[in-house]
Amino acid sequence: MRFPTKNMVTLWTFLLVVRFGLSVQTSHAVACEPSDSTEKVEVSEGVMSGLIVHRVQPTYPDLAKQSKIEGVVVLGAIIDECGHVVDLKPITGPPELTAATVTAVKQWEYKPFLLSGRPRVVATRVRVKFKLDDTPSSVWKEYAYPETSFAITLPEEPHPHESSQMPNAIVYSVTLPDGARFSLHTEEANDRCVNIVRDQLDNAKNTAESRGFTVLSFREVEGSGYAGVEFIQKVPTGKIDYERWICGAKRLYVLASFWDPGESRPKELQRIVDSFRLITKK
Repeated sequence: MRFPTKNMVTLWTFLLVVRFGLSVQTSHAVACEPSDSTEKVEVSEGVMSGLIVHRVQPTYPDLAKQSKIEGVVVLGAIIDECGHVVDLKPITGPPELTAATVTAVKQWEYKPFLLSGRPRVVATRVRVKFKLDDTPSSVWKEYAYPETSFAITLPEEPHPHESSQMPNAIVYSVTLPDGARFSLHTEEANDRCVNIVRDQLDNAKNTAESRGFTVLSFREVEGSGYAGVEFIQKVPTGKIDYERWICGAKRLYVLASFWDPGESRPKELQRIVDSFRLITKK
């Protein structure tokens, strides 16, 4: 099943080139035109799940509910250079749940997958789980990662993987109970991190309008006793982008989430942000 794509979309990847060993990609808009290339890059489901910026939850079919049908639907997906789902093929799962899954997933949007700095067409898999209403809800708990020196409270365990948006970084991402996505990117940095991040983001703030962004809020913050910045902006695609940057002793942490302008800020976002703390390796 192939789906139409927009002729021109914006890609929110601004290359923040920082001296002294810190190199980060974050929001900026550039023209994105899907090509006719048939070359595809195989990318794991875990990596692509961290790039989802808009997820539509499937509607549980009434007949499947009445028949008490549960299960996992797995689809093969092709995602173009702009992050649009352009092809879906059922692989496994209950047939009664497949159509609803396809209808929802074809509306998903991803950050473009970058390879050597260039957006690429991706072949991947999408997994959607259907459970009846009598199953337990999300269980919130703190997850600690001594290898990257932080702990955070989340509704489910994230699966760390390499970030395609921050070179040499690891990303931890989850889907929140309301369907929004939350991600935390982290990479090594040095003692000049905070000054560099503040200077670079001040510059991004001052030039936002010329780049098609609308800054809604911008302030300096603190996390576990370390300095950082927090900003909310409307990006050229129309979505609302939240980012909090914290410079730890030896690492940079970027906490991020997206939502549509007609939607409220994810209600659990502040809970997650407030729970973030730095820890030391034992």
